[in-house]
Amino acid sequence: MTITSPGISHNISNFTQTMKSLLELLELKEEDEYGTLKPTEYAFKTIIHLLLEAYEHLGEKFPKGTASTDDEGGIRLNWKNRTKDSRVCLFCPANSQETAYIYHQTNDEYASDEEVSGTVLVYWLDQFEEA
Repeated sequence: MTITSPGISHNISNFTQTMKSLLELLELKEEDEYGTLKPTEYAFKTIIHLLLEAYEHLGEKFPKGTASTDDEGGIRLNWKNRTKDSRVCLFCPANSQETAYIYHQTNDEYASDEEVSGTVLVYWLDQFEEA
């Protein structure tokens, strides 16, 4: 007999859906007329590392995010809460020479944080959920 909590399975699903969104980027064509579509290995490994660290801390509170690439192969992962008018965006650049950042916005207040770690991401995702 398996006992599951609807809340936990829903939130594991949030993490799974976020990871699926990232994995789908690997299936993109290498590039199109606008630039690189597929993420670089650096961007992908960096964002996976940060997400796993954040999930380790957030567990069932991990919110669902959606992934996209920029024209150089960097990855942007967005979390939006339309009800509370808040947003968190984690950007991992295509290479280590560029700067990663976490953009956060609640109502009309917004800023970017260039101190990027799993711990900082957890902080902003917690703020996002509480906004």
